[in-house]
Amino acid sequence: MITVVTLNPALDKYYLLPGFGLAGVHRVKEMKVLPSGKGINVARVLARFGVPVQVTGVVAGYTGQRICHELDRLGIPHDMLWCESGESRQCLLVMDCWSPAHSIHTEILEPGPPLSEKVLADLTAKVGELAGEDNWVVLSGSPPDHVPDDYYASLIKAAHARGAKTLVDVRGKWLAAAVAAGPAVIKPNLQEFEELVGPCPSVDAVRTAARRLVEKHGIKLIIISRGQEASLVVTADSSWLVEPPQVPVISAVGCGDTLVGGFLAGLHREMTLIDAICLGTAAASASACRIGAGEFAGDEARRLRPFVQCKCLNQ
Repeated sequence: MITVVTLNPALDKYYLLPGFGLAGVHRVKEMKVLPSGKGINVARVLARFGVPVQVTGVVAGYTGQRICHELDRLGIPHDMLWCESGESRQCLLVMDCWSPAHSIHTEILEPGPPLSEKVLADLTAKVGELAGEDNWVVLSGSPPDHVPDDYYASLIKAAHARGAKTLVDVRGKWLAAAVAAGPAVIKPNLQEFEELVGPCPSVDAVRTAARRLVEKHGIKLIIISRGQEASLVVTADSSWLVEPPQVPVISAVGCGDTLVGGFLAGLHREMTLIDAICLGTAAASASACRIGAGEFAGDEARRLRPFVQCKCLNQ
């Protein structure tokens, strides 16, 4: 069982409409609603691959009820904590797929409810309760700004105390503190990685900086995603560039989360490390062809997998 933690879940609403602008009345032509937040996106991908997964996090208000209802509809088990005040966030993603540039993409993201010290302490205890020996705990998605810098580090320690392995995908000050706690895997994008280590003007500079983190903090694997360019994968003794296939991109929202979910699905199937990353890359490419984070059919990922190119950089 993989446990996914999302501190700040969301209800994503995708609005497709033609001629979107900053003024006037706009009528939605199509819409889609999904339970979201980075961790929940990962959980939906794992469920799509048939991997046992459970979700925990913090929800509030009517939107929190709707998020839980949507997880029930998808058959994804959850054990959420509830805020007594506030409202879970809704995120609006407006897309004009009929524009000359093919896709005007605007995101409007709500902040989510305030998380009290008690709620944070209860969630730390919940993660320790749900974590199991030799299982994975995924900590994905940055929390509201008031959450302490070292909070993810405390979740990593709670999971490690139960013998679980941790994968972290957060940003900024929370990533810096989490890295020092020695998670098994981190998955920043290039911008987040440079915020952590400083500017990296070349692939070699990125690889060198990642190797330093591996050696200093005992991290087993760093996956640095770079959008439509090749991801850089670094371990203590090897590194690779993993090139995604060329696909007609409709929406890149959640592709990094899809990569994480596909990677863990590959490990669950006892694939090698690099084969699992290639599966995650294929799944992310399949997701980019659809509207909605992680919305792809399993056969699409399998079809794209042979077109993922992997280059070892050890030579």
